[in-house]
Amino acid sequence: VDLDLWLFLPGTGTEDKAVFFDSQTHVSHGLATIDGGYFISADLDDTGESGLDPANGYRSFGPEAMRVSGRLPPGVYAVMAQVWGGTPLTGSCASISFYSGISPTGLIRSFEVGAKGVEGNWWHAFNIHVRDEPQGMFFGYEVTDRMISPGPVIYNRPNCDRRQPRTGDCARFEGKFDVPADYFNGDLAEVRDLYTLSPPNLGLSNMVCAKVIYLGINVRSVVSNQKLVDATYTIDGGEDILAVRFEVRYSIKRGYTGGRSVTPGEHTIRVQRQGYVDFVFLIQLTDEDVFQKEVFMVPETYQTRAVLFWGSEVQDLDLHVLPLGVTNLDGTAVQWYEADGSIAYPDAGNSPFVWWGLGRDGSCVCVEPDDEVGVCTPTCYLASGDTPDEGHARVSLDRDDISHGILNDQNFDPQGPETATFNNLLPGDYQIWVSAYPPWDPEPELPEGATVQIYLGNGEDSMKAVDSVMIVNKGEKWFYAGFIQVSANSKECFGPNRMLQKAGPPLCYTWYKVGKQKVFPFDPLDVDRFLLSLALTDLRAYEKYVHTDFKEVEYLVFSGGSCACVAGPCTCTGSRLESTGFIGPTSTSTIEDESLFWTTERPLIVDSARLDNGLWVVVKWGVEGYFDRLVYLDSSTVSLPYQDGPELPAWTAYVVMVQKPAAGAAVVVLTWALPADNDLYAIRGTDPVDYASSDYTNWQDKTRMADATLSQDSTTSLFEGSGVEVMTFGADLPL
Repeated sequence: VDLDLWLFLPGTGTEDKAVFFDSQTHVSHGLATIDGGYFISADLDDTGESGLDPANGYRSFGPEAMRVSGRLPPGVYAVMAQVWGGTPLTGSCASISFYSGISPTGLIRSFEVGAKGVEGNWWHAFNIHVRDEPQGMFFGYEVTDRMISPGPVIYNRPNCDRRQPRTGDCARFEGKFDVPADYFNGDLAEVRDLYTLSPPNLGLSNMVCAKVIYLGINVRSVVSNQKLVDATYTIDGGEDILAVRFEVRYSIKRGYTGGRSVTPGEHTIRVQRQGYVDFVFLIQLTDEDVFQKEVFMVPETYQTRAVLFWGSEVQDLDLHVLPLGVTNLDGTAVQWYEADGSIAYPDAGNSPFVWWGLGRDGSCVCVEPDDEVGVCTPTCYLASGDTPDEGHARVSLDRDDISHGILNDQNFDPQGPETATFNNLLPGDYQIWVSAYPPWDPEPELPEGATVQIYLGNGEDSMKAVDSVMIVNKGEKWFYAGFIQVSANSKECFGPNRMLQKAGPPLCYTWYKVGKQKVFPFDPLDVDRFLLSLALTDLRAYEKYVHTDFKEVEYLVFSGGSCACVAGPCTCTGSRLESTGFIGPTSTSTIEDESLFWTTERPLIVDSARLDNGLWVVVKWGVEGYFDRLVYLDSSTVSLPYQDGPELPAWTAYVVMVQKPAAGAAVVVLTWALPADNDLYAIRGTDPVDYASSDYTNWQDKTRMADATLSQDSTTSLFEGSGVEVMTFGADLPL
């Protein structure tokens, strides 16, 4: 049998060219040693006739060989074997081997025709793929391994005796070929790229081959887990690549197939899909053969979301959302309901929360319809109503993941996220926590590098990524990422961590980062909490009955550590931020009620356990001429009443805002909360007991000592609207 090896060059219809035994050994353009040149040669032809020992009837079993070098024009090159004479390829042992210098052993693939050889006399073995890229010319192959009947049509081949010198019409074969176009189409997902040649303008000295790595990117929705089949990506700003066409597939029999070739080094990948936020990441490739990544994209549906990502170190992390102190717009406490319409009772502590346990079948999913982008129906949520009404406030866990570090059927770890979505939120705090499952077991621990990404949306036409909070150190069971605070402070709702809502009431969503790990066995889900309100008054109110506008005053609550207000703003060291907010525009005290105080529009939510180590309340007013104020609370000063029902116990802290004195003067302010009559004295002398023999100022003689004046005297506590005494020292105070 005489088998012939053919290589068909890209062309159209009868203009196709081929390299084979009658092509005078080669087809070339320029020289392969010059940039842009290429050389394809049929180096060895064997006719299957008598070989080494004709007397004994031995056959040569010699191969046919073809060599390809240089910089081929872009296109698909079909490599085929033909049984000369048109008979079927009945010998199943016929094989093709493919070699390249990029491999240490030279051999890339070797395979036999097998039993299918009887189906025809043309064996389409593989295609060579060449394409121009910004990185250079990519050279690869695609195994087709199929029999063709009938094969390519060959026109005008002269009847020449191949054993005689080639003269006349046989000097060169100028035949034409008709190769069906589908032979060149190929399956791009099956292309295995071998190397890349540097761009031609770099010159011959830089024409180098580089190892290629097969990149496969699978794209899914971070909410519904639905595959995004029309997502594209770019490599280092290059052309758009349809992700599904270059997915890496794995089977036990064939190993890895498909993928998009990329050279070693650092590459920037940008994944895009209409209706989703672009996903950009860096990859550092070295000597791996295949790199696969599952990309989860955030729908651009203008909702607020928290997305937890982590690696393979811990199989299961869990995202929790604790809605705390949430009220209806009329100020009444919200009653939360689960997805089945039942009342959500706290599993522990005094607050219900969103977690995977809300799933009736032990899982949390979000079903996305085919005709809507990023919109889905969750199975795990808390809502402010008992019916699935879109107008209700709702916090849902859309995606739960428990399989990190486990290889899927495609032999890689997708490392899927967990996702919480916030809709139509009502005023309150929404704390975001992460735990390593199971939370009651000290093992496993939180992994280093896990991140919580926060997106704020306005519900109508805008959303933005505002933060990515990372677990810095491995260890512990709970991580407090931060909290989303919803308030009616719409006038001050601007800045990188705020978003004013357009859909529904004009509430302000504000993200506050905490980023703290908690020591085991602390469990934020098993904590009693109370409401802390602030009541502010201006020190001048006691002198002139002033009703100061405090709606823009900011307050921060810290636990533990220490706080001080010395030589400027109040600062805290070793403390943890518990909550923050503004006094708010709805807290105005009317003149008719003759109140000196403004109170917070809604109270803060504070863990009762924090009182054991002390709470620091820092009050900041942006108006120049006033000091920051500091209030300290602990279990000795706060007595919380017992509360049964959805209402939390409440406490009020009273704060007196103090103006900065004039140059050369000083002000001393005494405040107290317990019912009592405390008095402030200023004594000039060495014996405070025998103050009557010295200069002094007190409640009886408010101006007795020169330039030391008691401007305010109180006989009750701040709880009763007073509880403040003020001593002012002027610049003329005697030595």
